[in-house]
Amino acid sequence: DGRPSRYPNVDFCSFPEATCAGSGSREMRWVTSMFEWTERIQNYDDGKDWNYLQKLKDFVDGGMIDFDFLDGVSAIVNRGCHLPPCDGAAANVNGGIGAGATIHLQEERLNNFKTVLEALERPGEKALIRAASKYINDYKDIINSQILLSQTPQGQ
Repeated sequence: DGRPSRYPNVDFCSFPEATCAGSGSREMRWVTSMFEWTERIQNYDDGKDWNYLQKLKDFVDGGMIDFDFLDGVSAIVNRGCHLPPCDGAAANVNGGIGAGATIHLQEERLNNFKTVLEALERPGEKALIRAASKYINDYKDIINSQILLSQTPQGQ
């Protein structure tokens, strides 16, 4: 429709598999993952007692040792809610996503998360993380509007 596009030769409507199978799919998966993280995970709020940003703050303020936070985030990523099985999910709906109570690769996720935390505790790393966090926060409107912009051809 004439708008500039990062992938002008990809018709995602007729070939949605392009994200995984098309040329440039590695970059597309990264961009899609970042969009999902900012839109679905960071904005997650069950309306009761589990809000991602509050739980992240609680995790950090608590010394980053209560790994229930990671389990909740992993469940949101894999199942759609922080405490599966998710409300309204059934084995025969949407491929059963949300119905299972287990978290895919839970132990491996925990070990990877701990490895990252250990790396961030090295001298100098905390300052780097604070600076990166400040940068992302300062430029989040630009990031959202220019990098993570997602709009259908109809503008919906």
